Amino acid sequence: MADAIRKGMMMKRARGKSTLGAMNWKARFFVLTQDELTYWDEFGGSTNPKASKKGTILVPQIRAAEELPDATFDRANMFQIVYGDSNFILYVQSSDGGDRQDWLQSIRKLIAPASQNSSYHPGYFDGRWTCCNDSNKLSTGCKPCTERSAGPVIKDDAPPPVLAPKPTRLSDGGSVRSEGPTRQPSILASPLPAAPAPIPAPAPVPAALPPATPAPAPA
Repeated sequence: MADAIRKGMMMKRARGKSTLGAMNWKARFFVLTQDELTYWDEFGGSTNPKASKKGTILVPQIRAAEELPDATFDRANMFQIVYGDSNFILYVQSSDGGDRQDWLQSIRKLIAPASQNSSYHPGYFDGRWTCCNDSNKLSTGCKPCTERSAGPVIKDDAPPPVLAPKPTRLSDGGSVRSEGPTRQPSILASPLPAAPAPIPAPAPVPAALPPATPAPAPA
């Protein structure tokens, strides 16, 4: 059995209704792997001897995974999984908004682009779709599906990316300063050599003194 990508307890809307006509909601333990999404009636799923598998959706059958407005079922943190050629819908309630987003992202990454629907219904069908009043139960939807997330495409001839500034902590324990953005080195012309310092002029040579006149001899 493939390793679990995500698992946890959530509320699931049952297909039928209770004897009083109300919608049925049941707690189920969900397990998502690369191959399938299963749900069980007891916590732990296949690791719990008392748990029984209640449903399986193969990953290649999944067509969309979209969140629902709280007003759709008067419940918060709802989302839906559309699967199969007839666009069956599994309505699920997560524990909180963050958990819902984690489930949606995990499921969307597994949907093959060729299998994904282009639209979905953010409501449910009760004679008509509550979101758009369409009476055709088989219509694929009235709202565009969220695009499947994909990683960046890197081309060989693309220019090198400019990296974000990298913080550097000063050695003296001061505040962190940011270095400039890292770029690919460019080839620069060699700088011209500095002009030589001027040669100082020679000191002037003093003029020759006239010869001294000898003192007269004493009389």
